[in-house]
Amino acid sequence: MDHENAHVSALSALLIARGATPVTACNYTFPYTDVPSFLGVAAALEAAGVSAYDGAIASLTQSDLVTLAAGVATVEARHAAYLNLLTAAVPFPNVTDIPLNQTTIFRC
Repeated sequence: MDHENAHVSALSALLIARGATPVTACNYTFPYTDVPSFLGVAAALEAAGVSAYDGAIASLTQSDLVTLAAGVATVEARHAAYLNLLTAAVPFPNVTDIPLNQTTIFRC
């Protein structure tokens, strides 16, 4: 949670410094009932996050944005690998992560 909050703060600060308005926080209801199902949801969210950052990085042209997004993506990848270990999945299932564009991520 601390990492996720720090990611939001860093990204929001950079957007505000550039004159953009960050999106407002959302409320979510996730389908978990116990620790194993919570870990499954967390693993899916982290994997989607990595692919979302990978997809977004391809559209960035300013180096400070690329640097921040890449730094967040690598941390999210470590989160995903750890959660894969906890759920008995392969920690690094692919040679590369598959970048997903905004339209695809919003459908996930």
